[in-house]
Amino acid sequence: MKQLRKYCWFIMAQLILLVIGYIGLFRFNTYQVCTTSLPPSTAASLTSFPPNVLNIWQHDFVINGQNICRDSQPYLLLLFLSIPKNGDKRAAIRETWTRVNEWPDFKVNIAIKTVFLFGKFADDNETNLVAKENDKYGDVVVGNFVDSYRNLTLKVLTGLYWVRRYCAGAKFVAKIDDDTFVNIPLLYKHLEAIPQMKSTILGYLIINSLPERRGKYYVSHQSYPFKFYPPYTTGNMYIARSETFFALLDVAPRASLIEMEDVCITGILAKIANVSHRAYPRGMYFPRKQAAPCEFVKNTKLFSKDYGAKDVKKAWKVIKEGRKKC
Repeated sequence: MKQLRKYCWFIMAQLILLVIGYIGLFRFNTYQVCTTSLPPSTAASLTSFPPNVLNIWQHDFVINGQNICRDSQPYLLLLFLSIPKNGDKRAAIRETWTRVNEWPDFKVNIAIKTVFLFGKFADDNETNLVAKENDKYGDVVVGNFVDSYRNLTLKVLTGLYWVRRYCAGAKFVAKIDDDTFVNIPLLYKHLEAIPQMKSTILGYLIINSLPERRGKYYVSHQSYPFKFYPPYTTGNMYIARSETFFALLDVAPRASLIEMEDVCITGILAKIANVSHRAYPRGMYFPRKQAAPCEFVKNTKLFSKDYGAKDVKKAWKVIKEGRKKC
């Protein structure tokens, strides 16, 4: 009898493991499509908050970057969020992986344009630094808002408004942080492999995340009174067609604009606008560890965060030298 019970428990354990494995395969297929719904009351509240109030932000620019896309509309527009002191990172980005024609063994002729987005600063030295940089490179946009961490949502919305006004013909737009290194050939491959990218945001997907009520990522109950955030993608890099981002802009005036930029843009606004999500292929991005340069050479990583200027140049050198380094 005891042996029979042990055998039954063994069979049950195997069945549980089999079910868990099946769920894992379903959840982490090549491109996970997320249509997870909030409770109806939550979704309805998101679409009606704040009642009878219109969110208004300045639609003018201190530096408007109107010539960036004047001559041609890019396949991919990289909208970098940056701050003045990160000039070395911007220089490294300009000199390395954004030069699409210099990637080894990548012969596809696509246009990529970069925009470095800022707000206004109280320090005149920082303002002058950014202005001089724009005089040299012509890839700077400065919005008419105070640049601060708590204004990141406003910063992204200003950037998306700029895209609609000055670069609406871009096929894809990526919101990206300036500490990010991107494997452009691999990104192109995946963008082209997705049959439909309409009303979809591609990113590192977070589901069933709880708002933090203290610390750096604090969001008050008044700003967001619900238990869970909608599904959203992390802010290091998320990508969509330009018209998808314009749909988010359209619903933003009457939405709850919380300070958490990625949650607000790709979660709350996406939920209201009926925009879905696709997850990066499994293993192509790891948020808690910097990717090694050889992972880009071997195409096992799509992008990585936490890259300083020296890291960017080192990775680019390895990529240019190719397989003999890896």
